[in-house]
Amino acid sequence: MCELIVGVVPLLLGAAVTLYVMRRHRWARVLGTLLTGLMALAATAATIGLFVAGQKAHWTSDGPGMLFIMIGIGVSAMVALGLWFATLAQATAPAPGELP
Repeated sequence: MCELIVGVVPLLLGAAVTLYVMRRHRWARVLGTLLTGLMALAATAATIGLFVAGQKAHWTSDGPGMLFIMIGIGVSAMVALGLWFATLAQATAPAPGELP
């Protein structure tokens, strides 16, 4: 799980920089869409990974661990859904200079 977090942090930083630049440059819009898509994919993978961990443990709780897994599934699923919507919105929105 730590590997997933370490992999997502550079994506978040790259997305923040790209979102700042993407208003003026088309390449930045494409890069921002790709980075947002990668973050959505990572959040989806985290949701699936947490669900698999819960299945392996047969959803039994010998402490707070299973509670954190269940909360993590809900949070990562909501983040993934929001990022997928953001990716689709970025991919279909016209550039500022292309507005009618």
